[in-house]
Amino acid sequence: MNMKFKIIGFLLVAAGILSGATAGKISGRILDAERNQPLAGANILVEGTSMGSFSDSEGYFVILNVPPGSYRVRFSMIGYGTKVYEDLMVAIDLTTTLDVFLSAQAIEMQEVVAIAERPVIQKDIAASQMDISSEVIESLPVANVTQVVGLQAGIEGMTIRGSAAYQTAFMVDGLSFNDERSNTPYTSLSLSSIKEVKIQTGGFNAEYDNVRAGVVNVVTKEGDRDKYGGAFTMRYNPPASKHFGPSVYDPMGYHSRSYNDDAVAWLGTYSETYTDMNGNGRWDEGEPFEDRNMDGHYFQSPWDMYMQASYPKWKGFNQLSAELNTDNNPDNDMTAAALQRLYQYQHRRQGDIRIPDYTVDVGFGGPVPGGKKLGNLRFFLSHRNEQTAYIVPLSRDSYNDNNTTLKLTSDISQKTKLTISGMYGEVKTVSQATWTTLPTGDNNFYSTYSVANAASTNYVVYVPGVYNPTTIYRNNLGIKWSHQLSGQSFYEITASRLSSYYHTDRIAPRDTSKNYELFPGYFVDEFPYGYWPSGAGTVVGMRTDWMGFAKDRSRNSTSTLKADYTNQVNRFHQLKTGVAVILTEYEIDSWNEHSNPFWTYYNEWYQNPFRLGLYIQDKIEFEGLIINAGIRFDYSDANAQWFVTENFDPLFKANVGFNIEELAAKSQAKGIYKLSPRLAISHPISETAKIYFNYGHFNALPQSQYRFTIDRLGTGAINRLGNPELEYSTTVAYELGYERNLFNTYLFKMAGYYKDISNQPSWTRYTNTDASVAYYRASSDSYADIRGLELTLTKNRGLWFTGFINYTYHIATSGYFGIGRIFEDPSEQRQYLRENPYQSRPRPQPFARMSLDFHTPGDFSMIGLPALITGNWNVNFLANWKAGAYDTYNVTNEIGVVDNVRWVDYYNADLRFSKSLNVGKTDLIFFLDIANVFNIKRLSYTGIADTYDRLDYLASLRFDWEEGAQKGNDKIGMYRAEDVDFWPIQSFEGLSEISNPQNGVLYYSNSAASFYVYENGQWLDETHSKVSGLLDDKAYINMPNIESLTFRDPRTITLGLKINF
Repeated sequence: MNMKFKIIGFLLVAAGILSGATAGKISGRILDAERNQPLAGANILVEGTSMGSFSDSEGYFVILNVPPGSYRVRFSMIGYGTKVYEDLMVAIDLTTTLDVFLSAQAIEMQEVVAIAERPVIQKDIAASQMDISSEVIESLPVANVTQVVGLQAGIEGMTIRGSAAYQTAFMVDGLSFNDERSNTPYTSLSLSSIKEVKIQTGGFNAEYDNVRAGVVNVVTKEGDRDKYGGAFTMRYNPPASKHFGPSVYDPMGYHSRSYNDDAVAWLGTYSETYTDMNGNGRWDEGEPFEDRNMDGHYFQSPWDMYMQASYPKWKGFNQLSAELNTDNNPDNDMTAAALQRLYQYQHRRQGDIRIPDYTVDVGFGGPVPGGKKLGNLRFFLSHRNEQTAYIVPLSRDSYNDNNTTLKLTSDISQKTKLTISGMYGEVKTVSQATWTTLPTGDNNFYSTYSVANAASTNYVVYVPGVYNPTTIYRNNLGIKWSHQLSGQSFYEITASRLSSYYHTDRIAPRDTSKNYELFPGYFVDEFPYGYWPSGAGTVVGMRTDWMGFAKDRSRNSTSTLKADYTNQVNRFHQLKTGVAVILTEYEIDSWNEHSNPFWTYYNEWYQNPFRLGLYIQDKIEFEGLIINAGIRFDYSDANAQWFVTENFDPLFKANVGFNIEELAAKSQAKGIYKLSPRLAISHPISETAKIYFNYGHFNALPQSQYRFTIDRLGTGAINRLGNPELEYSTTVAYELGYERNLFNTYLFKMAGYYKDISNQPSWTRYTNTDASVAYYRASSDSYADIRGLELTLTKNRGLWFTGFINYTYHIATSGYFGIGRIFEDPSEQRQYLRENPYQSRPRPQPFARMSLDFHTPGDFSMIGLPALITGNWNVNFLANWKAGAYDTYNVTNEIGVVDNVRWVDYYNADLRFSKSLNVGKTDLIFFLDIANVFNIKRLSYTGIADTYDRLDYLASLRFDWEEGAQKGNDKIGMYRAEDVDFWPIQSFEGLSEISNPQNGVLYYSNSAASFYVYENGQWLDETHSKVSGLLDDKAYINMPNIESLTFRDPRTITLGLKINF
């Protein structure tokens, strides 16, 4: 271990990653009410805390390091009346300004109480930022922090302004909750513990490191010094299907009908082949045919060609029985009926949802018994338990997330505060890793889309062990020491350690004891349950050996020691500076295990990189101009010896790669550094409007897999190789914004932004001439340009109505500076360059959201009903819209044809009804959440069975660029209603060419440029209601085959109760 590593290890006496601002400040001026002169020496006290200050010779005052929240602040001075402001709001990293006028006290006067009104426009915000209080969160139909964040302009989930979630910093009380294996934010947090959430999508200060997209800063509650209180929330969804249509396990569903429908189960879904001797297009008596069923009779399938294409092709149990009875194995001789019974047993899994979705969220805090002598020691304990049933069961039936946090706070002295926080969480999920992908920490099943997409494969539906169960254990310990040096300065020292442990493994082995008598004399084991890697397929050929590949025993920990110093140098300048040391310990051990070495992968590496960060920033506050200017320096050292190899090095070949650590020359990886200037300017142009601008360089290390991966095949060949010397990924961002106060009630925001993204990590494929070396090497050749516009109208005040509406328009262009695949053979390289463009086309996909919150005051009564019944009702309506995505329909694989079709727009609306009741010191809130309140059906590719099914669906749509019968205005996502029969389109030059017209077909005449149908011996054209009705109903659309998974997320009703005490 080298000396600098020892020094870092010594410094990290406690141990997380970022530390961010978690407090604001109160400032202003105290004046004589009659003479308008400054008052020096006035006393300012934040009641219920030890925070306070005195006004200077010009009447100015400042109180630093004020946690966000609502306060009662007392202003007093000898000879003057006391004035108290209630509900004075303080937000994270912002200044609450208050000018106070005190009246001379001639006689004994009562104190004057005033309600502090929060300004509609916060003058010192110079970026797109949203501060959300716990009260606002309580009114929304949301269940977790991610949903809260995702409502803001420019954000989808944790993706901010087109940049992936791993580029976002998620912080809790100034401690990073980004798991540095993948840098994915861990957002599981009790909503009962949240005091305020600050969401910043651009222009964040120099104190934030290793972040490029945005910052989500959550401040949690701390226990009260004198009393106990808390909250309990329960959300409950009874077991219900998460898709429209029949069960995935319906005997007549896509995966099963071919084997259960008596019309085809015995003789097959397709007709026997024949020789059409007279050319009439059908079999006639005497024409030779393939007697597939060996019954001497020609079999004509009762299913037409479209029905046959809608289900798996099946030869019939009769034929299967005949084949088995004539082979050389007497042990498999069975009748057709016995084979069907065996099929039904092997596919007996019934996975309809039988467990509820629920969330239990509890928070409780107050003084620690006996804690008065320990600086008013207080605590806040919270717990969150979430269960979300999968749309179909996998190796687990549901996604489960449990999280417990504890926060201890002590006022060591009037000027010193100690906070200790701990977190423990468990996520029980299922890994998406298969034979081609390894567990990476973030590739797990959660959404209905990801599970439904996997369930399009039959063995995923019926075999529980295809994907392996994963449990992720996380814990965090943080210590923050905050000390007030004077009325104008304080420092904070933060130490934290965030650790994760991953456990992915197979389900329990199959019990192969044949204890179940399926029919007389025939015994079977518990198939398909239990892990069994080399089992034969089912009787109808469904494979069962494609299971249980992924394993993971990885650990990673990130330790941080950070110090920050803040000084209000004068009333114009607030200086903040800090230094941080961060050490990450990786013990990555993930692999895919199979008897076939080409399906086996090993990814094992141990590294201990560290990084240093320093920053300084100045918040300059004038009456008409607020400037945040800063710069940070970051240094990263991989602390690794790495391989010195050529692009097509023979050390990467099979059998050699296992020994690359011993055979390859090595050198010490070089450290990298970055300077990041940041500037934000806010200019109030009037009492009701401001403009702002910000600019900054935001740098982050590539994800660990790009830096340190050594991924080998079971043959020993290198499959992927990281690069610890990759440069920082860089986003240079610009933003220009305008805000206006409308009628002292509404806030209008407009922001335009541009992000120049470079050095994005990617994988470059290298292949030598004989493909004996074929691997991926990490590079930083990817780039992107993102520009956008955001509009937001917010109403935060109102006795009866509040809400917001926002609109986001952004365009992204991305590509490579280099080449995605590099061939040793020049001819292969030239062909690749011809067929693969480097840059994606900019395709805008704007989206908008609207939240309308209607509420009745607590004392409201109507039609003679008491306020107890009619008061404190709340209705929140939340609507979403997003323009349809672009897609490619290119059957001939023509070079350059991309993004030529588009999806329909996305619409959704959710609703929450809630009623509050006050019982003594307890508030009871009953709520009802309705997701997808209008029960909108949205077609999804999860209903697509295979590539042919997708092409059949797309071919049936009538796009605006097509010709003839296919020309129309369709988009992907349009569908034929369930009660509308399928009428395929057939084109002819003229009706005279149709010799045998059929009912149930839409005929198109090219010469007449019109559609026709044949009914009761006559032709009906488009002017007939029958024809126009079929076109309007889109009867010609060939729907995806898996009806059960074509439409997901039907209307869902959640019952809830919240108790505040």
